[in-house]
Amino acid sequence: MSSIKLSSLSERFHDFKNNFSTFICFHGKQKVETIKYNDIYRHSVRISNHIRSNAPPSCEYGFICLKHTPDLIYSFFACILSGLIPCFIAYPNRKQDPEIYWDEQLHVLNTYANGVV
Repeated sequence: MSSIKLSSLSERFHDFKNNFSTFICFHGKQKVETIKYNDIYRHSVRISNHIRSNAPPSCEYGFICLKHTPDLIYSFFACILSGLIPCFIAYPNRKQDPEIYWDEQLHVLNTYANGVV
């Protein structure tokens, strides 16, 4: 199995900056939101800068707990840009017992204590 160098991944990501093609469309109740490659670049770099300035140096994981929105995509790429492994945590469902849900999520977070939320 071949490995991808982080520098080449980063260089490829920076190609997004000038790409105005559609990456994905989110179909909501009221509207369709189109996300372009340059949107991903712009928002992910902003979030990545925030992560880098606030995360402890020992962080390895970036936990993401968001609804299926553009922010989910931006956060995923921001974790990668920050050198973190993106880990999705299921967004709470109104059918779930909130106490049980958060107990389970805290167990996951405590298992990977050097992650960042």
